[in-house]
This record gives sequence, C-alpha cells and structure tokens, in this order.
Amino acid sequence: MVKWGSVDVPELEYRPIYLDPAKTHPEPGTVHLATGMRLQSTYGPIEPRGQWVEYLLYAPPPSEDWTMRIIVTGMSSLDNRVAKHIGLAWLSDVPPKEQTTARNSFRRECGQEYFCKQFFPEPGSDTPAWTGEQRDAILLMLFWELDRPIPVTAKVDPYPSTIQFNENVPELFLGTFDNPASARLS
Repeated sequence: MVKWGSVDVPELEYRPIYLDPAKTHPEPGTVHLATGMRLQSTYGPIEPRGQWVEYLLYAPPPSEDWTMRIIVTGMSSLDNRVAKHIGLAWLSDVPPKEQTTARNSFRRECGQEYFCKQFFPEPGSDTPAWTGEQRDAILLMLFWELDRPIPVTAKVDPYPSTIQFNENVPELFLGTFDNPASARLS
C-alpha cells in the first residue's frame, strides 16, 4: 500500500531502486496490485533534459507478455503557469525561496498539467485490448510516478493534476483525466 500524504492508496505498491543492488526489488517501479501491471521510469535514446519523462508499462505476469512505452510532457510548463497565476512575466523575477513557495502553493491549489502524446508497444510487443480497469490503473500509476512526494514518506497530499492523452494513444485513453487520488481528498 502507498501512503500519499493523508490518502491511503491500497491498490498501489511502490518498489524503489536503491544504490545497493541487493536491496532493490527484482521488478522495481509502481505496481497496481489488482491488475498486476507495473510502471517503471526509464531512459530513451534521446536525453530529454526535463522536457519529458518516459515509462515502461509491463504486462501482468504470467498470462500476458507485452511492454508499452509511455512518454509524458508538461513538467517544464509549471514555472510559466505559476508566474502567470501570480501576475508575473517570469517566475525568476522573485527570489528562489519565494519561487519554491509559489510553486508548492500552486501545485496544491491547481496541480500540474501533463500531456501524453505517445503510448506505443516496445519492439516485439503487441498492443493489448485495453479495458477501463486497466486504463484507470495506468492513470493512478502515472499520477503517482509524476506527482509523488520525494521522499515517498513526505506528508504531501495528491495534487489536483490532470493528464491529457491525445494523438498516438489507444482510443480508450483519448481525453483529459484528473488525478483519482486527489479526488479521494473530497
């Protein structure tokens, strides 16, 4: 179970990677316990330098055998949104401590906007026939990976973030979705 601030998320298990390989789980990442799917951040052939993040989504063993790559953008737009929200042209116009305070306040109030434009099978994998349960599990895992507190023991509640899927994604995923863990705060 994941403890996300004051919210319990019993359907997720987070398996961190440690510097000591002996402590690292053989299948690290975020696991959705009900479906068995696992999401792990990874690197692609191009260094994104904060422009996007890539994940590998693994099928639940042992019945299925597929791996999907998910590429999410939106991390770099936060400062622009925060500056606009507080009436500035650039967030860098205020001291670093005020920038951090403004970012944290904005994320608690408005959340982050993420965009997924690529969701495709890895070479040698087929695309599964997606179900609504799988989509919801993937969304929860993505929001945990994108918005989770660091360290994971921090007392930060889920943000009211959104993720928009468009273009090269399975049809069941087209649209904009809210962070389901944030909805549990109501």
